Amino acid sequence: VGEDLRPMHDEARSVVDDACVSDVILLASPGQIGLAAMVVANEDLQAEQEKRKQAGGEEESQRPIVPNIDLLGYLDSRFADQGNEKARQELRSQISGTCDMLRALREGKYGCGNHGIDIVKLKEVHKKWKKCRGGAEKTKKKKKKKRKAEEGGD
Repeated sequence: VGEDLRPMHDEARSVVDDACVSDVILLASPGQIGLAAMVVANEDLQAEQEKRKQAGGEEESQRPIVPNIDLLGYLDSRFADQGNEKARQELRSQISGTCDMLRALREGKYGCGNHGIDIVKLKEVHKKWKKCRGGAEKTKKKKKKKRKAEEGGD
């Protein structure tokens, strides 16, 4: 039961993992990020499924068909009976904004470290970090040796 939603779950999980290593978690609530991740994952899977249909290969029959779920429509129906149209539109707007942020993560925006990494720059930073860290370790070792020498001399 629910295995037809497994691809959407896995894709949404990947989007959430990207969000966790970015600034998005500071800009939106966990619930908004989770729902927006499912919306983005569903859209991506539907686009991929449409491309496969147009290409029309053997892979189409092997891959599971992912149902198209209107998650923003779910929000509308879920909060329709509360009578506050302005609040419902604000919530929908916030979720849409969070979706935009999650889509931008693929371009390396919002500090996401999983996409668009400049390896040369990363290696330079790592080299500098190792030098700083290495110097600190040497200082600690010297202090320990000095303490042992002082303790042994007493």
